[in-house]
Amino acid sequence: MAALTVCDELLDAGQRIRALEDELKTLRDVRVAAVDRAKATQTAVANALNAAAERIEKTTLVLNPTIGGGVAIGEGRFAPLENCSKPPTHPPQFRPTPTARVRLPALAE
Repeated sequence: MAALTVCDELLDAGQRIRALEDELKTLRDVRVAAVDRAKATQTAVANALNAAAERIEKTTLVLNPTIGGGVAIGEGRFAPLENCSKPPTHPPQFRPTPTARVRLPALAE
């Protein structure tokens, strides 16, 4: 009788092990899909940021044209502090200058 009980418990344990192995395989497949989706999302975000940076740079160049030597028109229109009797009461209005584009690194595979 004890042998039958042990045999029955072994069969149940074997079934549970197979079910757990199947579940583990499914979870691994889902994890791989999630990693692939995350890589694709990161690439799409990097591309969108680079495109936005290019548009901002083009807009900056149109709005802030340069004169000889790459100096933007309007820069240097405020007198340096040493030439003033007192500092200005408001901060000068700075205009953005074109910046170098920075490419985001791709994910290492």
